Amino acid sequence: MTTTDRLALAPVAAGDVDTVHAVFADPATWTHLPSGRHTHPDQTAQMIDHAAAGWRVHGLDSWTVRIAVPVGDVPAGTVVGIGGVSPRDPFHWNLGYRLSPAVWGHGLATELAGAAVQAAHEHDADRPVVARALTTNPASIAVARRVGLREVLRGERPDGLVRVALADRELDEATLTGVAALG
Repeated sequence: MTTTDRLALAPVAAGDVDTVHAVFADPATWTHLPSGRHTHPDQTAQMIDHAAAGWRVHGLDSWTVRIAVPVGDVPAGTVVGIGGVSPRDPFHWNLGYRLSPAVWGHGLATELAGAAVQAAHEHDADRPVVARALTTNPASIAVARRVGLREVLRGERPDGLVRVALADRELDEATLTGVAALG
């Protein structure tokens, strides 16, 4: 378990499917990319299984995020999403975070992202940290910038949306090409 001032972060586990699915199924969390919304718990279970494998193989991946103190009307102990860093090839940590709209605007994504970047640097400092976000999601880009990432790539996806990649350092050509291929 990792903790911050207001968050309790535990490796994702199969028992988290229902609470995490509630966040991923909420259309409000997907206003920037409605097609990303989970419509069935099996999608969430598959995502959690993938992250759990990352913990087993690499020793670090996404956390289930619980708030440790009340935030607005949300009581302490409530699962409000997932986030962290996941290992990706070519050789980088993928920083990601998805939180319930009920806790947006309180700086929790920045707190979570900061803890994730720190964990990545402590676990494997040679692996760069990369966040990818759509320009239709400026809040996500702002979080990545607040934790020290800077834009390294911008490009249009096949669906016409523009993806920005931010990293904690300059990326070598192979990593940059691999990140671009992720869309």
